[in-house]
Formats: sequence, structure tokens, C-alpha cells
Amino acid sequence: MLFCFASFLALKEFLDVQKLTFIGPLEKLSLSALVLSHYTFIFLEWKNFFLFIVPVMTYIYLPFIMLSRRKIDGLIQNLWSTQSGLMLCVYSLSVAPGLLFLNIHPSEVRRIDPVVAFLFLFLVTELNDVFQFISGKLFGRRKLVVEISPNKTVAGFVGGLIMTSFLSLILAPVMLDLNAWQSLLVGFCIALSGVSGDLMFSSIKRTVGVKDFSRLIPGHGGVLDRLDSIVFTAPTLYGLKYLFLYVASK
Repeated sequence: MLFCFASFLALKEFLDVQKLTFIGPLEKLSLSALVLSHYTFIFLEWKNFFLFIVPVMTYIYLPFIMLSRRKIDGLIQNLWSTQSGLMLCVYSLSVAPGLLFLNIHPSEVRRIDPVVAFLFLFLVTELNDVFQFISGKLFGRRKLVVEISPNKTVAGFVGGLIMTSFLSLILAPVMLDLNAWQSLLVGFCIALSGVSGDLMFSSIKRTVGVKDFSRLIPGHGGVLDRLDSIVFTAPTLYGLKYLFLYVASK
């Protein structure tokens, strides 16, 4: 339920900063029902519904709801923004608790504790930010993408990739039952996707001209300001771990 609430808040923040004109009572009701249904399927461990309900509703039925207003001006921008918000703030973020589905697998040989996988995700994602900060402070000279995130440096980015990969090499064999090359790959991809998420949401804030998505957490911004990396690292870990389990069962 915690992530369901977080998705509600994150989606609200995402849509509020863009001041969309097509989000009325009907759209809000539809979005709320979709979020609740999505997390209900996670709770019930209905994997097929969990994986498909948001993409199907977002890209097939949401356009119909918005077109029912019979307006064209601003439709595409509003539709794309809402679809992006659903995919990022609801679908991608929900993959973190969706890690429990990794045990719904034909092979009983390699099963993982979803709580341990969840802890691994948060630990590696957060430490990646720390590694980037330390590397940037010690060796940073050249900016990575100064127009989007002035504080990020090339050295911080590279240092984060290297140190996060080796952290995963230490933790993943124990926590996720991965071999050495799989552990390195997971660490590298989580580091890369974490930076991608950070830059993605930073670019959105700069585009709409805000510093934070909200003031919900004093001194830290909103839910999206705290979970921007997790939105990208959770699907990365889920996809890689499921691939390794599937390959291992063959």
C-alpha cells in the first residue's frame, strides 16, 4: 500500500507541474481507478494483469476518454504527458513491489526472497548516488550535462558506474543468487539507469521551470524528487533478474 500511495502522489506531482488542461473529474476518476486496480493485481499476485493493465489502458482507452471532450487544442501534449506520467509514476515505480513476482517461476531451484531483492534495489540505487557524489567531488572537472544537472560530472558518472558495479559484485551473489558476470551487469545497468532517471526528471523540471515537483518533504522536494532513480532502476533489476531466472531454468 505504501507504493500505491507513493504512485498517487508522484502522478499528481507529475501532472500538476505541467498544468494540463484536459485533466478533469472524469480523467481523475479514471486515473485513480487504474492506479488502484494496478496495485490490487500486484497484491493478488496476478502477474499477467500487473504487466499489461497500465500499458493497455494508457495507450488504448485513455485517448478515447480525452477525445470524448471533442477538443483538439492541446490534446496531444496533454495525452502524451498523462501517458508518460502513468508509465513512469505508476507502472515503472510499481515494479519495485512487483519484485515478488520473481518467485512465480517454473524453476524451484533458484528462488529469491522478494524482500531481499527489494532491499538490494534500494541499497544499490541509493549508494550509486553517493558514489557519484564522492567521485564528482574528488575528481570532477568536466560537466556531464550542464544544461540539465549542473552538479553532475563525467568523473562522478564514471566513478558511480565502476563502484556500483563492484558493490553489486559483492552483494548480488549473496542477495540475488547471481554469478559474477551477472552481478557486474546488474550493478552497471542499475547505475546507468539511475543516472538516466535523475537526468530525465531534472529535464522535466527545467522544462516547466520548477526546482522541485512539490514541497511535500521540507528540504527534499516531493515524492518524485526522492524516487526519480528508483523509477528507472526497479524495471532494470526486474528485467535482468527475470531473464537470469528464465535462462537458468532452461
